[in-house]
Amino acid sequence: MSVEARESGLETRDAGLGSYQPTSPESRVSSSDSRSAAAALERVLRDEPTSFAFFQAVRLLGRLRPGRAPVGEWADPADEVVRFVVHPSLAFPPSEIHALTFGDEDGAKPPADRTERHVPARMTVNFLGLTGPQGVLPHVYTEYAAARARTKDTALRDFLDLFHHRVLSLFYRAWERSRFTIAAESGGAREDRLLAHLLDLVGVGTPGHRERLPVRDEALAYYAGILAVRSRPADGLARLVGDYFDVPASVDQFVGEWRRVDATGQCTVGADGEAGRLGLGVLGDEAWDPQARVRLRLGPLTRAQFDALLPGGEEHGALCALARLYADEQVGVDAQLVLSRDAVPPSVLGVPATGPAPGPLGRGSWLATRTLPRDPDDTVLRLC
Repeated sequence: MSVEARESGLETRDAGLGSYQPTSPESRVSSSDSRSAAAALERVLRDEPTSFAFFQAVRLLGRLRPGRAPVGEWADPADEVVRFVVHPSLAFPPSEIHALTFGDEDGAKPPADRTERHVPARMTVNFLGLTGPQGVLPHVYTEYAAARARTKDTALRDFLDLFHHRVLSLFYRAWERSRFTIAAESGGAREDRLLAHLLDLVGVGTPGHRERLPVRDEALAYYAGILAVRSRPADGLARLVGDYFDVPASVDQFVGEWRRVDATGQCTVGADGEAGRLGLGVLGDEAWDPQARVRLRLGPLTRAQFDALLPGGEEHGALCALARLYADEQVGVDAQLVLSRDAVPPSVLGVPATGPAPGPLGRGSWLATRTLPRDPDDTVLRLC
C-alpha cells in the first residue's frame, strides 16, 4: 500500500507476531518529538505560507488542529480550522496563498481568555473568488473593495468573503473526497468510507462479513492490493502471510493429495458406462491430484512464534483465515512450521523446574541430546 495509506491513522491489530502496523508516523516517535515536529511545521507554515500549495496547507492545518471542525461540512464557521478570504487585488498572483494568519479573524492577537487554537486561522487566497484578477465580477468591484479596505471599510469585502469561504471549503472537500487516503487522515465517517471501499475489493465489505474473521478488518484493508486481484499466484500467499506475521515465508507448489472418486466414476466389473471403458476407467476409489495442495513454509521461527502458530496458539486462527481467504477454495493449503534449531526445547519427563516447557507431543517435541544439525521442519498443519 502507498505511504499515504500507511499514514491514514488506521488502528493497529492486537499484539501478536505481525509487522502489520498502518499507524500514523507520529505514533512511532515519542510524544515530545511529535510535538516538536508539529511546532516546527507550524512555524514554517506561519512564516512562509506562500511556499505551500492551497490543498497541502489546508490539510496541514487540519492535522495541526485536530480538535477543530473540518471545513466544508455543517459546523459553525467559527469552529472550523480555517477561514478563507480572497485578496481583493488585480495584481498578478505569484502563489495560490497570499497570506496566512493565526489568531482572530482580523489577524490580531486573541483575547486573554482565549488562545490562537480557539479561533480559526485566516487564509487569504488568490484564486476562485468573485473579485481579483480571475474573479467573475467586473474588475470595478475589485477596485471598489480594495479602495474601501484602504479606508478601513471592509463591509463589501467581508460580505463577499461569506461566499468565498463556503465555495473554497467545498472546493477543498471535493478534492479530499476523491483521495481516500487524505480523507482517512481525518478519521470518523470518512475513514469508515475508505475502509468499506477497501473491504469491498477484498470481498468482505458487506455487514454480514465485517469483523467475523480472526484477522481485523483494518489488516484485510491493508492487504487489499494482494487480496483483491483475481489471479492468486503462490508468491502472493507467501508475501501476505510472511508480512502479516513478520516471518520468512515461501510456498512449495504441487504438493498434491488423494482425491475421493465418486462412485459413478469408479470402474466396476460388469458395469456399463464411461468408467468401465478401457483407457478411461480408474482402478480404486481415490486418485492423486498433484495440483490440489500447496505447502506454506514458515521459518525459521523463534519458540514464541512457533507456539503461537500451533493449533490452540493465539495466531493459529489468523493463519487459517488468511490461507482460506487467499486460496478461495481453489487449492488446499498446508503450513510447514520450521523451528530454529537453537530454539528446540529439551525433551524431559515431567515439567522442568527451570527453562522452557517441552512442546506438544508430535508437533513441538524432539528427542535430542545436543543441538540438531538442521532446523526441524517436521510440523505440518492442514489449514484448509
